[in-house]
Amino acid sequence: MTDSSVLHPVKPTKRRPLGSADFAALLNALPQAVLLVDLARGFTMLANTRLAEMTASLPDDLAGLPLASLLTNPDNQPLPPLHQWIGRAQNLALELVTRSGRRLPVAASLVPLPSSTDLVLITIEAQSVLIQHQVKNERQQHLWDALYTLGHAASQNDLQAAYSMALQAGIRLTGAAWIGLY
Repeated sequence: MTDSSVLHPVKPTKRRPLGSADFAALLNALPQAVLLVDLARGFTMLANTRLAEMTASLPDDLAGLPLASLLTNPDNQPLPPLHQWIGRAQNLALELVTRSGRRLPVAASLVPLPSSTDLVLITIEAQSVLIQHQVKNERQQHLWDALYTLGHAASQNDLQAAYSMALQAGIRLTGAAWIGLY
């Protein structure tokens, strides 16, 4: 048991404003490449290390760049008005310009910061990574479908139909060209 006179109330700590080092640490904790952008001026403010790796640059070298020098439209057109893309579920298909000038196809999404209407986070994923995720998700869906078919095969009244369903599910589960029962 503790004596209530021993417990002291905890005083709330004063909130200190977040500095750029704090924001950089937060951005580096995110799994995807991220830019903090001032849309009113059209300049990048911070970039995380994943974006720096994609562009073969240092994060400090990416800060202060015009956004148009880092992200472009695939057809060499000017960037669309990014304000219209804020909060949309659909990603924006762009190209990321690397330090060497190479252009990587990417998908970007914009998330506004609640404290300011001009600051947005732009998350960037390489198209190849998105395709890998899509293939993985499709493969996983096929596996679930095959497992469902396999489970449903056991409830069939006709033994021939049950065997047929089990064999079809086995082919989808294993990826084999053919499968048989002894």
